[in-house]
Amino acid sequence: MLTDVIMPGNAEAVSASAFLVDDEPRIRSLCARVLSGIDCRVLAAEDGEPAARMLDGTHDVVVSDISMPGAVDGNELVRLVRS
Repeated sequence: MLTDVIMPGNAEAVSASAFLVDDEPRIRSLCARVLSGIDCRVLAAEDGEPAARMLDGTHDVVVSDISMPGAVDGNELVRLVRS
């Protein structure tokens, strides 16, 4: 499930787009704040399955948890990004 789209305080200053995937809300929130703090637009998902469906090659960086529930864990997500 897509959880958030987080924009930096100054939307005109967006320097990169980050796709963040983590099943732990506190970790996801912390990482999103750090990324938006360095002027990244952040799209966040709570697990690998919806994230895999949303991969479209438009993000500059993908930050993912490795150990997530479901059929698509972080390792599988890396394989999909690289393909």
